Amino acid sequence: GKGGGRGGGKGGLDKLSDDEGDVDETTDATSALKAAVKRMAKKKKEAKKLNELEDEARAFLEKMNEAADADDASIAARKPATKKLAMLPQVLEMLAKKDMIRPLLDLELLSVCKRWVQPLPNGSLGNVTLRHRIIEAISGLTGETGVNASDLKRSGFGKVVMTLYMHKSETPAMKKMLKNSIEQWSRPIFQKSGNMKDLERVQASRRDRGLVG
Repeated sequence: GKGGGRGGGKGGLDKLSDDEGDVDETTDATSALKAAVKRMAKKKKEAKKLNELEDEARAFLEKMNEAADADDASIAARKPATKKLAMLPQVLEMLAKKDMIRPLLDLELLSVCKRWVQPLPNGSLGNVTLRHRIIEAISGLTGETGVNASDLKRSGFGKVVMTLYMHKSETPAMKKMLKNSIEQWSRPIFQKSGNMKDLERVQASRRDRGLVG
């Protein structure tokens, strides 16, 4: 009886410390620990994924540069330049991958694309399909991870788009698209109306931001 009472008392203490502790504190602590471990694992996974995305972006941009190099060599040798055009479907497919956009932009996608769309060394324009599809795709990279003022200025891409817009041989359809791209990039960068009638007035500002030289 007496021992049983002690045992009962002990059982009561045990019940308080073990059962309720398990349910409340221990469970809370375990949940918190599991949540923390999960968060760390997620961060690690995200970091790993970002590294993998950057590696993929770097390798892809290298291929784009190689295609531009090959075409430059062909043009210099007065031969048909076809490498960039052949790679165009792959580029458009890559630019449709949302998670690749910021890694590509951070690794100078626009500098590479500038090589793809800029006028030839003799001042004439290159393949119109190439210009159209690349600039159209870049203009579509909007939102938080999309093209920003820093990307445009750092790369000189905006300046080339402006050069193409002013080029006497550019097609009317291309000029319309280029005008839309310039207006789109002007709105957030310059807080202007984005109307081309303001072009003269904001030329100096654009020069500061890298849209013109």
